[in-house]
Amino acid sequence: VGFKNGLAISYTKLGETYAALGDAQKALGFYEDYHRLSKELHAAFPDQVDFKNGLAVSHWKLGDLARSQNDRPTGEIHFREAERLWAELVETAPGVVEYRNNLAAVRGDLAGLGG
Repeated sequence: VGFKNGLAISYTKLGETYAALGDAQKALGFYEDYHRLSKELHAAFPDQVDFKNGLAVSHWKLGDLARSQNDRPTGEIHFREAERLWAELVETAPGVVEYRNNLAAVRGDLAGLGG
């Protein structure tokens, strides 16, 4: 589990790097790998809030990349799923400021899409 989580974190960092370099295709590949591992971790440990948060982050990153590529429908799908997950996290862990901030940010992203 620790190795898989570490690998997921590495994938997101690589995705961020390639996105910053303007290579959307490579960024997408790493973000998809991050998303796949995040889904597996969350499915195996559904009560682990860190894994649920990681899955929300993976959706947010995929949504942001889709938006940057002018793919509004895909961006909206990912942003809505991130919103759902963070809303659940805020409900179950209301004292965690990060979840509230991320929920507000993704709702801003959705508003920016007109959704």
